[in-house]
Amino acid sequence: MDVVYEWRSLQEQKLAERMQHLFDTGEATDHLRIMGQTEIRHFIQHYERLTRFMLEEMPSRADVTLYLNDNHKIADIRVNRPLPGCSDA
Repeated sequence: MDVVYEWRSLQEQKLAERMQHLFDTGEATDHLRIMGQTEIRHFIQHYERLTRFMLEEMPSRADVTLYLNDNHKIADIRVNRPLPGCSDA
């Protein structure tokens, strides 16, 4: 969940940068709101139990599981069952 927090914090940082750019150009930013660290942690807590369960339980049930690295890129792909219409050949 630490990575989830880091990634969400990065999203908020990018939103803050976007808001600053919009503010500098005179565009409205009233519809945008930045979460602080406490708000991000509280937001993530709403999904943590479900996320932990899914990370533990779903890879064995999924046809395909994609594992992401720290740069949000696919680091590994595990195929449990070939998708319909796909062959190994």
